[in-house]
Amino acid sequence: MAKITNTGVHIVEGSAAAADTGGEGQIWVKSDTPSSLYYTDDAGTDNRISGMALQTSVATTSGTAVTYTSIPPGVKRVTIIGKDVSTNGSNEIRTQLGTSGGLVTSGYDSTIVGLPNSANCATNTQTNSLAITQGIGAGETRSWLQTICLLDASLDVWVCSVVGARKTGENECFSGGGWVDLSGDLTQLKIFMDGSDAFDSGRINIQFA
Repeated sequence: MAKITNTGVHIVEGSAAAADTGGEGQIWVKSDTPSSLYYTDDAGTDNRISGMALQTSVATTSGTAVTYTSIPPGVKRVTIIGKDVSTNGSNEIRTQLGTSGGLVTSGYDSTIVGLPNSANCATNTQTNSLAITQGIGAGETRSWLQTICLLDASLDVWVCSVVGARKTGENECFSGGGWVDLSGDLTQLKIFMDGSDAFDSGRINIQFA
């Protein structure tokens, strides 16, 4: 039962909004971990209004992928943050998005380019993921922000931009963008390499709102 105290309004958590009523919206608390505040309009569209949530960062000192599987439905922006990330080979680093049905592995349109060194101004274009970096040498560190935003809730189209820099090896910046059409709410994502390389340094985290 909801209650009002001298310090706040307490709303019991639920897994979903109540049935829609024409001309009425709902404020409710979803039973995420931790819980999230939502507004649902009379058309049944859920809007998460809890503000920016920062997850727990992951040390990328081993392994071939970092996966986040607990993104709440209704999120409209996700930022992937990489700090001094390197691999033991020259594979490119990429992101795949997913819904409750699993990760999406096709239908992407994504390009990234390294600047300004013309000798390494390589373009990385992908159709199975959103590119974060082009391939560089083993042990060379990269830091970046990849921001992925919902273009239209009725279409589930997500558009991304990425900007970053490599600190070791030949110093350079890289940037790019892309998009993918999902079949529902974004609830998970994976950062991985395009081959068999493994992470060997750095840290990755995500924020969402």
